[in-house]
Amino acid sequence: AITWLKQHRDPKRPFLLSVWTHEPHYPIKSAPEFKALYPDVADDVQREYYANVTQLDHSFGQLMQALVELRLGEDTLVIFTSDNGPEGDGIKTPGRGSTGGLRSRKRSVYEGGIRVPGIVRWPGVTQAGSTSDVPVIGSDIFVTVATLAGAQLPADRVLDGGDFLPALQGRPVERARPLYWRCVIAPESLKVAMRIGDWKILGDEAMSRFELYNIQRDPGETSELGAREPGKFAEMKRALLELNSEIEAEGPTWWKTYDSGARQKKGPAKN
Repeated sequence: AITWLKQHRDPKRPFLLSVWTHEPHYPIKSAPEFKALYPDVADDVQREYYANVTQLDHSFGQLMQALVELRLGEDTLVIFTSDNGPEGDGIKTPGRGSTGGLRSRKRSVYEGGIRVPGIVRWPGVTQAGSTSDVPVIGSDIFVTVATLAGAQLPADRVLDGGDFLPALQGRPVERARPLYWRCVIAPESLKVAMRIGDWKILGDEAMSRFELYNIQRDPGETSELGAREPGKFAEMKRALLELNSEIEAEGPTWWKTYDSGARQKKGPAKN
């Protein structure tokens, strides 16, 4: 990425640079110099993980320094985020990251599987050290960047994301469709989730069993509110069924032959 910035980028044109790192995905292996930074961590699995995150931090710091050297640091929007919660169950495979008390982990549609770090650096727009609890999602990035660049959004397809720039000032994001997650290999029976405001509903693949939570008050998803909030439960269930049907109608069909218990496809995937 740094080589591209310094040698191949057209300095007269704006740029979009996406950098996808392997760290700290399995298999986790860190350079010795980063493991040496944690001599007091006796558990080698834990030390390898700490070193791996530090290794990623170091690499990203080099990229940020390159922006500064090229005098791009003050005129570049930087988005840093992850794709899912930590791997493993935290018990049999400890030391692979913490959810901070959120429920479940990677592959789950509970918060421990889908809530991840998100950092935005944009001098002159974002205030250093400020935080926001406005929820955003990966599909917002496309709409946000296109809007920022002055590009006309395509009108011939459904756009799931929204412009998240208001969230940088603590204001809500305007959405045509709610936040939505789906993972057919989730370890729990609930594979689909949708959030509107502070409310989140989860459903199984058959759309026959549901759980309702107020995420703002209960981020750990410890108190299921379906029975105590029948009106809100009915409202959220209706919205989830409608959105899920719309997505299924538009999407591919190979997942319908996916045996989530055996973790394998019965038929070939069609792109």
